[in-house]
Amino acid sequence: MNKGTLRKELEMLKEWEKNGLSYFESAPKGTIVISKNHNTYQYYLKTNETNVHGRYIKKKDRNLVKEILQKEYIRKCLPRIRQQIKTIENFLNIYNLEKIEKVYEDMSEAKRIYVKPFIVPMELYAKQWEDNKMKEKDGLSKFITNKYELTEDKGVWTEKGELVRSKSEKMLADKFYRMGIPYVYEYPLMIKGLGYIRPDFVVLNKFTRKQYYWEHFGLMSDKDYCEKSVKKMNQYIKNGIYPGDKLISTYETEKCVMDFKVVDEIIEKYLMN
Repeated sequence: MNKGTLRKELEMLKEWEKNGLSYFESAPKGTIVISKNHNTYQYYLKTNETNVHGRYIKKKDRNLVKEILQKEYIRKCLPRIRQQIKTIENFLNIYNLEKIEKVYEDMSEAKRIYVKPFIVPMELYAKQWEDNKMKEKDGLSKFITNKYELTEDKGVWTEKGELVRSKSEKMLADKFYRMGIPYVYEYPLMIKGLGYIRPDFVVLNKFTRKQYYWEHFGLMSDKDYCEKSVKKMNQYIKNGIYPGDKLISTYETEKCVMDFKVVDEIIEKYLMN
């Protein structure tokens, strides 16, 4: 369990509370009384205590039944939602794994090299992840065709000091680098139906320690490129790598360039908490 996951749960609960209150305040007044006649239900609207049975609701007015019963459901849910909100907020106030991480961080380097911590500090984990991915990339490079080998005359240098294939990829790489998001460019990935491919980036959420493949489709104006991109996305899904779960994708065309406000929102959602 991590704070990022709990905060997302908290946001969801608060959204439910907000929407529930809004619905509850605008819903029709009264309660529903139900009776069963043979195999059919009959619905009655009760608006005061003196009207014991209520007014029969005809089939054409059954939307009223739906609205009032939804109100009843929300009325019963709201106290439980608020209790869960309170529980998570209280837990977040006392939940602090960083205190355990700090024990390792406060040890001298001479001691740390012999200690295996329960929790690897976030920045150390990120560095180890990046180092391991780079080693794996080197080891897997023999499976990649040289057909699209990147050379200095065809590439663009990033702030991190590596070559990428386009200005858009450079802008993405530079943004990751400036924001401290660990990434590896063109990390080889085996995809059944395609063989080894090179997603543009594999990136790491340091907070949840979850990694994502990030594909930027930059030539969507080109028909052949577009068709290949669709096939590629389909193969990702067939291999269990789903958009929004393990895969992030961005797009641009000749006339519609990459929107970095959208990129910022994607980064905030998937990589920064």
